[in-house]
Amino acid sequence: MPTPDYTGIFAKTVFGGTSVLKHSTLAAIAAVCIFTAPAEAQACGEPKTLSPSAIGSIKLGSSIKSLTPRFKLKTEQYASDGDDYLRHEIDVCPGVIVIAATALDRHIIDRIETTSNYFVTAKGAKVGMTVAELRKLYPRGETYTGAEEGWYASFSTKEGVYFELQIDAIPRDCFETTRNCEGVVSSVKVIKAYIQK
Repeated sequence: MPTPDYTGIFAKTVFGGTSVLKHSTLAAIAAVCIFTAPAEAQACGEPKTLSPSAIGSIKLGSSIKSLTPRFKLKTEQYASDGDDYLRHEIDVCPGVIVIAATALDRHIIDRIETTSNYFVTAKGAKVGMTVAELRKLYPRGETYTGAEEGWYASFSTKEGVYFELQIDAIPRDCFETTRNCEGVVSSVKVIKAYIQK
């Protein structure tokens, strides 16, 4: 099958119709303009850091605009506690997504979350571990459950990193009463890691 001739398209769209391109030059430009993804989105490689200030290279307090040269963002608006926010979905690498949240009227990242086990704390904690495994790494960590604004269950490392737990694996009375559910929660798995201001 012959190679398609995109010369006219690229001359018109990339160069405003004022340049004439040869096929070899066109191929090089096409490879750069169309097929090269941002460096961080090409391959995952080694696991990235999950810390109180950043998930990988996405940092709390940084401007969401600083990410646009490196990543393609999918943004949607949502409301929480009567305030409006923007949720920015970032493809860090194939199959690895990070969500950065900003207030509607500000571009500063104040919450970052991920459901990927690609990000790991300095002590080795990541999504997919059980609460018992987290407690071995963070003995001072605490589990929180409640029914306010919908069911929630999380583990705090007490060092600025939080893990959301799989709530359907926890009996309902653990959310509605002050019953001690520590033994029940030990085998529950982490489904999300997050940090926030």
